[in-house]
Amino acid sequence: MRLQSSIELSVADAAVILALRASVLRSHRSVLESIYAEDDLPTTFHVLAQLGYAQVGCCTGLLANQPLCPQATYQLRGMAVHPGFQGQGIGACLLARFEAEARQRGATTVWCNARVSAQPFYARQGWVAVGDIFESVELPHIVMYKLLAR
Repeated sequence: MRLQSSIELSVADAAVILALRASVLRSHRSVLESIYAEDDLPTTFHVLAQLGYAQVGCCTGLLANQPLCPQATYQLRGMAVHPGFQGQGIGACLLARFEAEARQRGATTVWCNARVSAQPFYARQGWVAVGDIFESVELPHIVMYKLLAR
């Protein structure tokens, strides 16, 4: 079942998405460990996906360059979809909204440290892997990027 037409996407404050980010990505750690130092910078943005009143997904965009990526300007972090809603197109909607917001803010390239298990998802959305696999938050990751069309 696909829910894209029912999903509402909006830019939100970090405080609004923190609990979801923590529960999906770092459930074995304190919520405080899910706070990024850049969360409240004016250049940072957070995208929230809601289904009715339920928060079902979120991601964060940080102004940050990546030497492995050409002209990278915004980093995708904290991409999270509630486990009960995964596989229904919410992640693709979040990613598209993240890309649109980054493009609106002047980005020509976006990048992320993708979990290797999520690499096929990002590849289907046009993202390209670069560099070697590395460990982050006790999981294998790889740098991925996407050139944004103007």
